[in-house]
Amino acid sequence: MGGRPGWVHLSPSFSTDKNGRDGSLTFISLSSPSFSLLRPVKPKLDLLKTCVAAIPRIMPADMTRDDLIDLLSRLTIHMDHELVRTTFISLQNIITNFPGWRHHVTKIFSLFILRDIPDSCPLILEAALKRLIQMVTHWKSLIGSEAQVIKGS
Repeated sequence: MGGRPGWVHLSPSFSTDKNGRDGSLTFISLSSPSFSLLRPVKPKLDLLKTCVAAIPRIMPADMTRDDLIDLLSRLTIHMDHELVRTTFISLQNIITNFPGWRHHVTKIFSLFILRDIPDSCPLILEAALKRLIQMVTHWKSLIGSEAQVIKGS
């Protein structure tokens, strides 16, 4: 599955209004009652959810590891809660299935929090930090279970 050619069709999922504003929670006004998903964006957003849910079983061929993790990290603050949940599960699955990527996932996610989530969004920052703690805890539990398997054999 090539990531770059398909990105042209998926990128409108990030733009949720006619001005091209980003769909992440740091770029929208949650107090605005007029802000909602436009009909043309919904099918593309559903396609994006399906693609994200397939990771890591199907990995984008044309994306680097860091680009993929950065993309998934940015999707964890999207306004669509189902996409956020699916993206976080995909990141957890990468940590589970690719031991060599664990450090990169936590590092890139940490850098994303530092770089892209402003202090003016404390609830989003808190949710992102909770996700980071969940990732590190998941990594720790995997190391513990791997150690038990090695001890048992």
